[in-house]
Amino acid sequence: MKNHLRMTFTVVVLLASGLPAISQGQTIDLTKTPVDTRPKVTLLWLGSLTVAPTTVAAGSSVTGTVTLLRPAVSNLTVAISIDGATAIEGNIYIADGAISPGSVTVPAGSDKATFTITTSKPKSTAGSKTFKVNGAYGTERVSASFTTTQLTLHKP
Repeated sequence: MKNHLRMTFTVVVLLASGLPAISQGQTIDLTKTPVDTRPKVTLLWLGSLTVAPTTVAAGSSVTGTVTLLRPAVSNLTVAISIDGATAIEGNIYIADGAISPGSVTVPAGSDKATFTITTSKPKSTAGSKTFKVNGAYGTERVSASFTTTQLTLHKP
């Protein structure tokens, strides 16, 4: 007597050219599907990246949060960067007016992790500056933006 194991998965499927399409709730018997035509399944992890507040006075901090689609099975490190920033020693990124860590680790069993971006007065004298923060894990990408504003003092 053969033992049969039936497993049910919720998956996100990325189809390559020539592979059969899969619809929601469809059952595929992989034992009867030729190996070269079986669907390729990629398990995605990154859900979103948010920053709060989205507008701050230059010199304040912003909290970034990476949220996964499900709890991490083991510690999962997400690379963090800011558009236009330069990497320096210690895995830190510096942009004109913002400093971010180079990564954040979501602990095993959790679905999110936070990190701090420190802002400063940018070299430019513009009234505001918008920064795009990026998160990456493998080929997955998420991003969010925030804006810093400078106080302008007016003489009476």
